[in-house]
Amino acid sequence: MTLKTYLTILWRRKWVIGLTVALTVAVAMGGSQLIDPVYESSTKLQVATATGGSLSNLDYDLNYSDRLMNTYTHVAQSGPVIQALMERFSLEKPPKFDVRILANTELIEIKTEANSPDLAYQLVTALAEQLVEIDAQRARADIQAKQEVLVQQMGQLERDLADLQDGRSPSGVAGLGSNLFNVEEEIAVRRAAYADLYQQYRDLATREVIQYRRLTVMDPATVPLKPEFPNYPIFWIAGVMLGLVAGLGLAFLFENMDTTLHSVEQIEDVTQLAPLAAIPRARRIQWPAIIMNSHSAQEEAFARLYATLSPRIQEAHSHVILVTSAQPGEGKSTVVANLGAAMAKAGHNVLAVDCNAYNPSLHEIFQLPNKIGLVNILHARGDLSKAVQVTLAPNLRAVTLGEWEGHPAELWAPTRLAHLAQELGARRGITLLDAPAYLAANDALLLSSIADSIVLVVGQSVAHEESVRLAHQSLGNTNKLAGIVVNRATQHNAYQYDWN
Repeated sequence: MTLKTYLTILWRRKWVIGLTVALTVAVAMGGSQLIDPVYESSTKLQVATATGGSLSNLDYDLNYSDRLMNTYTHVAQSGPVIQALMERFSLEKPPKFDVRILANTELIEIKTEANSPDLAYQLVTALAEQLVEIDAQRARADIQAKQEVLVQQMGQLERDLADLQDGRSPSGVAGLGSNLFNVEEEIAVRRAAYADLYQQYRDLATREVIQYRRLTVMDPATVPLKPEFPNYPIFWIAGVMLGLVAGLGLAFLFENMDTTLHSVEQIEDVTQLAPLAAIPRARRIQWPAIIMNSHSAQEEAFARLYATLSPRIQEAHSHVILVTSAQPGEGKSTVVANLGAAMAKAGHNVLAVDCNAYNPSLHEIFQLPNKIGLVNILHARGDLSKAVQVTLAPNLRAVTLGEWEGHPAELWAPTRLAHLAQELGARRGITLLDAPAYLAANDALLLSSIADSIVLVVGQSVAHEESVRLAHQSLGNTNKLAGIVVNRATQHNAYQYDWN
């Protein structure tokens, strides 16, 4: 199949595709409403690079900082921390946190999810606060431990100085004796050491103020405004995409299962005949209607149909054309009326006869009374001219069916059929017989015996492949089939001139 064929199929099945997409989107969005929403909140903590040395000469320990960041990453997800959060917020299940170190930064990102936006915000904020507090406690403990060591060392130096000043040798030092020079030297050394320890002690006190918090909140958490899941736009897009895929699949599945003939090309493939004419579908159908002097594509198509049939009827004294279709509802009565108008416009004496006892409609199309018609003439074996009525189209007359209460099959008894053939043979001009659908009843087959030509009307997008094939094969065996007429064909601009 060509691309045009695929596009034609998709256009024909557009409602299937559209409804499938709409249904899929509705199911997707409806399903998303049944899912408990999940809200996500996050925060970022900064871990200050660890330092050593004095305040005047700091040394940055990057390796220790990396270990510290990894430590806090594990601490954040440790059992005691999670248990404390569960107790604080009365949670039945432990909350899950996504804690990760952002590459090439001093930042730790913490994320958590909850069914409530407030709970997600409170959980991640509480965890950040807890980590900051743990860090502060450890920093204080570390500094206090170092201060205690310094205090002990300073106390020892104070005791040593007191001993030296009293003339005693400090603990761990022997042999000073009464050498004044040595005593003064030891006092100076002890005082210098004490001054250095005292300076370290003061540095630690200052560092406690400066580096009290190595872990700080860099990017505070916020209350999420919309859920992270379900993501409604994603659900909508997924519904559209799945709907399109399903719709396309159903479109081609229905097309494969559908035996309706939707194009002139399909009708030609089934009948192996080029149509005598393709009657375009009218955009605005007014029923009943006969197309006259409208310069429309429909009028031109009926004129073309007459032109293709004219070789069969030009030299005939009288010519009877049977018009039928494979199944009901293909528009053969409309074809009879408008073909009759086209022939009458060309100068022929045309008579349209309603032979459809199942669904007579010519009296509606021509807007004629139906009191006396064909059945009355056949029943009384009278003169057909008594039932002929004048229509609005010049040279076009009609015989309606009339009122018939019996079974339709009884209308075509051999004697009545012979009488009709005699009446039609006696008149000059063209007679169009509007027969029932060929496969729906035997009437068309019986009437074909008195016809000179047969026209098979195939309604596009109405007729089915097998029905048309059977009717075409059967009518072809009569050797009277003039051809097929495609009714309600897809209209193209090439079908008509622009008269404006």
